[in-house]
Amino acid sequence: CPHCTYSVAVAHALKDHVKLHGIDSASTDEGVNEKETVEAPKPLKRPATKIAVSPPKKPSAEGDTTV
Repeated sequence: CPHCTYSVAVAHALKDHVKLHGIDSASTDEGVNEKETVEAPKPLKRPATKIAVSPPKKPSAEGDTTV
């Protein structure tokens, strides 16, 4: 699909999927044969988000429940 990362093996399935985007399928299938295999473009890679994690604090005295 030119609008997302959905991939299908046949063009008519792509036409059905494109309807979910609310786009006229006639504008997306110019020159595409019904039995032609369609390959989706590779999705864009986003940089990984790093999250800092602190270790849990140990209680300072026996019976101390504060963290």
